[in-house]
Amino acid sequence: MKTLKHLFTVLLLLCCVGTATAQDFYVNGIYYNITDATNKTVAVTYRGSYYDEYSNEYTGSVVIPESVTYNATTYSVTSIGDDAFYGCSGLTSITIPNSVTSIGDHVFSDCTGLTSIVIPNSVTSIGYYAFYGCSGLTSVEFNAENYTSYNNPVFDGCAALSTVIIGENVKNIPAYAFYNCSGLTSIVIPNSVTSIGGYAFAYCTGLTSVTIGNSVTSIGGSAFEGCTGLTSITIPNSVTSIGGSAFYGCSGLTSVTIGNSVTSIGSRAFSQCSGLTSITIPNSVTGIGWDAFRGCTGLTSVTIGNSVTSIGGSAFVGCTRLTSVEIPNSVTSIGNYAFSGCSGLTSVVIPNSVTSIEYSAFRGCTGLTSVTIGNSVTSIGSSAFLGCTGLTSITVAAGNAKYDNRSNCNAIIETETNTLVIGCKKTIIPNSVTSIGGSAFEGCTGLTSVEIPNSVTSIGNYAFYNCSGLTSIEIPDGVKTIGTNTFAGCSSIESLYISSTIESIGDNAFTGCNNIFEIRVGSKKAVTASENIFSSDAYINACLYVPNGRKFAYERATPWNKFYIVEMDFTGIDEMPEEVKAESGKVKTIYDLQGRKIEVPSEGLYIIDGKKVLIK
Repeated sequence: MKTLKHLFTVLLLLCCVGTATAQDFYVNGIYYNITDATNKTVAVTYRGSYYDEYSNEYTGSVVIPESVTYNATTYSVTSIGDDAFYGCSGLTSITIPNSVTSIGDHVFSDCTGLTSIVIPNSVTSIGYYAFYGCSGLTSVEFNAENYTSYNNPVFDGCAALSTVIIGENVKNIPAYAFYNCSGLTSIVIPNSVTSIGGYAFAYCTGLTSVTIGNSVTSIGGSAFEGCTGLTSITIPNSVTSIGGSAFYGCSGLTSVTIGNSVTSIGSRAFSQCSGLTSITIPNSVTGIGWDAFRGCTGLTSVTIGNSVTSIGGSAFVGCTRLTSVEIPNSVTSIGNYAFSGCSGLTSVVIPNSVTSIEYSAFRGCTGLTSVTIGNSVTSIGSSAFLGCTGLTSITVAAGNAKYDNRSNCNAIIETETNTLVIGCKKTIIPNSVTSIGGSAFEGCTGLTSVEIPNSVTSIGNYAFYNCSGLTSIEIPDGVKTIGTNTFAGCSSIESLYISSTIESIGDNAFTGCNNIFEIRVGSKKAVTASENIFSSDAYINACLYVPNGRKFAYERATPWNKFYIVEMDFTGIDEMPEEVKAESGKVKTIYDLQGRKIEVPSEGLYIIDGKKVLIK
């Protein structure tokens, strides 16, 4: 039926050009346009000036001839023009001759009565949405041998399409060809096909079986994305590349066999394949793309071939059931978040070939208890093992020049064993370190002591966040800035010293440190900061020690004026005398800062013979 807009346009054209129409002539009920008068070619078209000017002009069975004669001239029928059969709901069958090389845009759109179609081998191009909305179409025989037009959703929305036969001479499955054909249950791609285009079968949710011929060399991006009914796939040895998101969201996929010629697995290729339980990546593969297996929550084991050089960012993120992974000696880098959230992982061996472990690579691997780092690792990204609450040791291979000498700020090293340890009881940060990065030791609940060298000038946000085992903190002279939430949640801290060089303290830096009873501030200038750097309990319970003569300055500055303030001679602090070190039990006058007598002192600040002494 004509729309009001189309009716107005038709009337306007009739006023301007008389009886001009879209077709040049018609023969036996089929309308044609002359496309090349010299070569005598025509295209099938619709009746009238517009495709919807006449309601349902084609009905029943239509047979398009290879040639047609009009006014004593014979023309070859080489194409079907745009919209030629658009909306012809009474059309039940169509025969397309081998003379036709192109099918235009929307040619059969909304032909709801059409049940089957044969695309002849002469066709090289099919226009956009050529069969869109053909809700009754159940069978397609696709014989286009040299199809060259791509990125067209040819059969998009043909939900009833259940049978597709790919001709034995077809070379390419076009991109988007069978996109969203939810009724399609199986497909056999013959040996003649060399490539499967992007989105070719995407969101064919009813597809349960796919056979890929052994001549296919590439599977395009998102080729089978969203095929939730697909349970298994065998990628033949002829395939060299699997495109990005090729099987993204195939949640029913439980088995994948990757041929031994595949060299690359694209980004998100198998992401969100939650039913996949195991995968073997063959030796031919050199790279695993980012997000390649992201969210494969059913994946329990992965075998990585010995040619893989890089594991992409987030490649296995969220694979919560993955319990073991063997990283081959060919791998040189482990990307950002590569195994983040793999809470089932219990141990990881980083081979000698790896030079870098990127940001958050194993973040949140709560089941991880041990990690072995090869001797070539020179870079461990920040938060690489953040939240690995079960991790007890990271062993550095002998000969690792960088981490054997305790230069790593993102993990911890025990001096005696040359072992990098997360959650150890004591941490010594080497003098080469100038800054402690954000979240460097976040969540290290077993950490009870940390020694920060004078070389450090800044301590980042969340650096020691929730280190609930820390009992005391000495921020040395040299440190100028303390970030936000740096020591927040360190609930066991009782004693705190803040350097004389401090210039700024971030919000919530010490919130949750509710057991602090002693805060010593070495700066003569009271640094102004917000009240929320400490918890309310700290203001009530802690005593603030400030340099002699500076009490007045601190009483006028926020948040220091909320504490009980005592002046102290910081310059009078000496090293422990040798006789006390040798036989501390013989010294009768050793007291802590609260005036309690101490028989055998441990590390800390004491009063000895009336003098303040620092025992190390």
